[in-house]
Amino acid sequence: MGQFQKPKERLGLVLLILWIALFIGLRTLQHDSFGTNACDLSIFDYSLHSTLHGQLMADPFHSKGWENLFAIHFAPVYFLVLPLYLVHDGPLTLLYLQVLLVGLTAAFLFLIARHVLKIRWAALAVAAAFLFFRHTLTALMYDFHQELFFPLFLLAAYFFLAVKRKPVLYFLFAALALTVKEDMPLYIFFFGLFVAIRLKEKTLGFVTSAFSLAYLALVLGLIIPAFRAQEGLAGFNLFLSTYAGPQGGFIQVAWYWLSHPGLLLRGVDFGDLLKKLGDLLFPLLLFPVTTTYGLLLIVPVVVALASKMPQFYTFGLYYSATMLPFLFLALIHGLKAFQDRLAFLKPERKRKVFAAAVLLLLAVNLANSNFWRIIQPARYRALADHGRVHSLMKRIPDEASVAAQSALIPHLAKRRAIFMLPDLGGADYVLVHPGLNPWPYTREEMAPFLASLEAEGRYELLAREGEARLFKKIRMESP
Repeated sequence: MGQFQKPKERLGLVLLILWIALFIGLRTLQHDSFGTNACDLSIFDYSLHSTLHGQLMADPFHSKGWENLFAIHFAPVYFLVLPLYLVHDGPLTLLYLQVLLVGLTAAFLFLIARHVLKIRWAALAVAAAFLFFRHTLTALMYDFHQELFFPLFLLAAYFFLAVKRKPVLYFLFAALALTVKEDMPLYIFFFGLFVAIRLKEKTLGFVTSAFSLAYLALVLGLIIPAFRAQEGLAGFNLFLSTYAGPQGGFIQVAWYWLSHPGLLLRGVDFGDLLKKLGDLLFPLLLFPVTTTYGLLLIVPVVVALASKMPQFYTFGLYYSATMLPFLFLALIHGLKAFQDRLAFLKPERKRKVFAAAVLLLLAVNLANSNFWRIIQPARYRALADHGRVHSLMKRIPDEASVAAQSALIPHLAKRRAIFMLPDLGGADYVLVHPGLNPWPYTREEMAPFLASLEAEGRYELLAREGEARLFKKIRMESP
């Protein structure tokens, strides 16, 4: 709190607390109106719960059931979350944590912007633009993903390096950023080079890059089994499928990537890519590309292209999270460059022009934000079904196996035998609400599925509350 001592800063702190309180409320409404899913909330909820009960990061929602999540994505950052699960074990803990991560990221942005721009109200405007930036809120409101740790750790590392000059804390947060996911060393490697070359901190930067490269080789070469097994290649999804070719080891894949750069662009919809890059840059008035800090954006864009996943390379859902810290660092320094270019104006005129640019930046992001859709009551109309669904859930014995659609699983009490539709898994009970998000079914596919449950003679309708239906498995008597 010592960093927020002036009246304007205390006001900013109060507004940040109100923003956090508001979004904790919105995330509660979202969850209670069945706007969260097993994929990608219960995956992490079950993994943390399992760890506390002696089974390291195990979850039942991957293809083989009860796999170690670290075999899919190596994210030891979750060990930092475990103490929270000792206090409250459940999905709301993760939803609230995600709000706090974004709020703390905004606080570090403010501190960096205040140091660079020397204008407190402009620093507050930058932090507010981040909190209402469309991609920030899209990532925030989409279940839970560890990627949102990355902006916080990266900006904290930069703050302790460039503002506070505390190398130990810089290394601590840079190391924490590596633990977020297996691809984070790529970003930290090039960030280290940027620190060495642009910030003139050669020892710190090159050590950061060397450590990141060693960590990347360790994770992809030894730790993630899917990478070594050449089956599934889940760690980097289509990235590995594209670049691994006939090779299987880390060094072979890295060399294949470097020697076949054309593969990077294969299958990419460039029209869509340019549109989505515009969605990122135009609301920030193109300031990020007016400074050498904009070079930091190249790496996440290249990795996104290499993924071959349209959601990734068009920065949808939470896939923009790794880009956000670099984007806003570039924004701050782009504003600083603009501020410096106004030196030919008289001081009063300079202040007015700069103030107009910052206020326009804030106004554009408020107008462009999906915040206005997030707060619409219609988004939470399924709250009316909350009591009905939970009434049916109470009829399911704690020890019974259950199959349910993705939107219902986060509300079920944890159990060893749980399946996500369309996998029935021979469950004792099936819980369905066709009026809610039917994923992975479409609404058209849900009706025949419900009909087949009874028609096949395996399940009977036990109870119905509104559109919510609970089926029970028919026990066949032995002859």
